[in-house]
Amino acid sequence: MTTQALILADRDGAELEPLAGGLLPALLPVAGKPVIQHCIEDLWEAGVREVLVAVPAGDRSIERELGSGQRFGLSLRYVAVLAGARPDEVLAISGGVLEAPLLLARGDVLRGRAARALLDAATGVEADIVHGTIRSRPAGIAMLRRRCRSVNQLEWSQLRSGGRSEQTPCVELGDIGFAALDSLPSLFEACLAALEHRFAGLLADGRATDDSSLRVAARASIARSVNITGTARVGRGADLHDDVELAGRVEIGDRCVIDAGAQLIDAVVFPGTYVGRGVRLQNAIARGAWLYRQDLDTCQRVEDPLLLAGPTAAVAA
Repeated sequence: MTTQALILADRDGAELEPLAGGLLPALLPVAGKPVIQHCIEDLWEAGVREVLVAVPAGDRSIERELGSGQRFGLSLRYVAVLAGARPDEVLAISGGVLEAPLLLARGDVLRGRAARALLDAATGVEADIVHGTIRSRPAGIAMLRRRCRSVNQLEWSQLRSGGRSEQTPCVELGDIGFAALDSLPSLFEACLAALEHRFAGLLADGRATDDSSLRVAARASIARSVNITGTARVGRGADLHDDVELAGRVEIGDRCVIDAGAQLIDAVVFPGTYVGRGVRLQNAIARGAWLYRQDLDTCQRVEDPLLLAGPTAAVAA
């Protein structure tokens, strides 16, 4: 039985700047949880109880967010790696923490539940390593029986290219959903696709209301006059004021303040963001004062804190 895993979470996410604001791709919020948490939950459901997480050297943000792993029901340990380190090098410096057989997964991409399906499908494949694919595309997850060079197909540069070696055994995991999160359009589409349950088995934070199109997390406050005509999720501690309108697909992160009369249409609002009175966000991601427009493929800073701002300005407003 495979009870150990290595999660690769060492991407710096330069391609997602300036919107990401230095946040590692593994910590980007999707459906109310960091991307890497969805990976951890997938591994736990497959029986994994010991995980080593490869993180960028000098950056402890993932460790601060996840801790020891106790709240996920498993043990998390961390290994710092230099930029560009190959997966086989990560395994070599793990100091014997991990022993094959084990699962390897990228924790900085988003996919539906894959680990259990991979283990089941790999049972009948005799090979040192078996990679999972989603609609014939590398899924960023593999089962390793014995150490080999083919493990490096999980390296970010190779995964991003979408190619795979014909000599490496692969098993198809089905149309469970996959997003590389390698651009702002990819991130935008992934956040909205998660609202539509297009990542199989992915568990969003919050509870469904009587109206199944709305999911609300703990301590969120929604004024009675808020009008919802679509699918939405409201994060922990978020505050939606009078006459706010949510249409299409809308993701509102934790601790957001959406001021009176604001209109959100096919929009994503990252945690801690203030959206001003009467502001209209459509086909957009807002993170603090930063605004990404999907229709224009532009990202710019909004200088007026009465329109968009981070949490400090939200209180002042």
